[in-house]
Amino acid sequence: MADVLIGDAEESLSRPIILVLDGVHHLEGAEACVRALRRLVARLPGAIHLVLAGRSLPDLGLGSLPENSVARIEGDDLLFTLEETGTLLHETFGLQVMPEAVERLHTRTRGWVTALQLLRQTARLEASAADLPEAVFTRTESEIFDYFSEEVLAAESIEMREFLLGSCLPPAIDPEVCAEVLPGLDVRALLADLVRRHLFVSGPGQPRRLLRL
Repeated sequence: MADVLIGDAEESLSRPIILVLDGVHHLEGAEACVRALRRLVARLPGAIHLVLAGRSLPDLGLGSLPENSVARIEGDDLLFTLEETGTLLHETFGLQVMPEAVERLHTRTRGWVTALQLLRQTARLEASAADLPEAVFTRTESEIFDYFSEEVLAAESIEMREFLLGSCLPPAIDPEVCAEVLPGLDVRALLADLVRRHLFVSGPGQPRRLLRL
C-alpha cells in the first residue's frame, strides 16, 4: 500500500500537498502499520509534506534522514508563554483580567492551551470581571478531569489506573516515595511509560526527579 501511494504520488501530483496523520501514538504495537509508515517516510515523494502528530512517535528512522528535511516540535514548544497567555485572554477571548490574574492562570495551566480554552468556556459569565474568581479555576479543573477520566484514563490498563489514583494526592510525584507506598506496582516502569507517552505527568522523567501530575 505504501509503495502504491508513493508511485501514484510521483506520477500524478502536479503540485505540493500536505498529508497530516494525527494520533500516531495509536500505532504503537501495530508493527505492520509502523513498517508501512517508515517506508513512506524513507521514500517520501518531493510533492508530499508529511505532518505527524501524537503524544509519542514510533521508530520511523528519522535519524537517518537529512537534517534539514525533518522538523520536530515537542510538547514544551507548544506551551504558551506568560505574554502569549495574556494576549490570548485579552485579545482573543476578550476577558478583562488583571496582570496578577493572568500570571496566576498561567502558573495553574503551565500555558497549556486546551486548559486555557476550557477556562474561556467556563468563564463566560465572568467575562466583564477584572479578576477570575477561584470558582472559575475549580470548575475548569473539574472539566479537565472529566475529559481525562472519560477519554484518556478509561483507556489505560487497570495497573496504570491504580498507580495514577494511588499517586495523585501530593502535588508532585516522587518516584522513590511512590515505590515505597505502592509496593505492588512497578512504579518506575509505569512512570517511564507515562513520560514517554507525554501523558498525565510532566517533568524531566529521570530517576529520583520529581514529576507533576
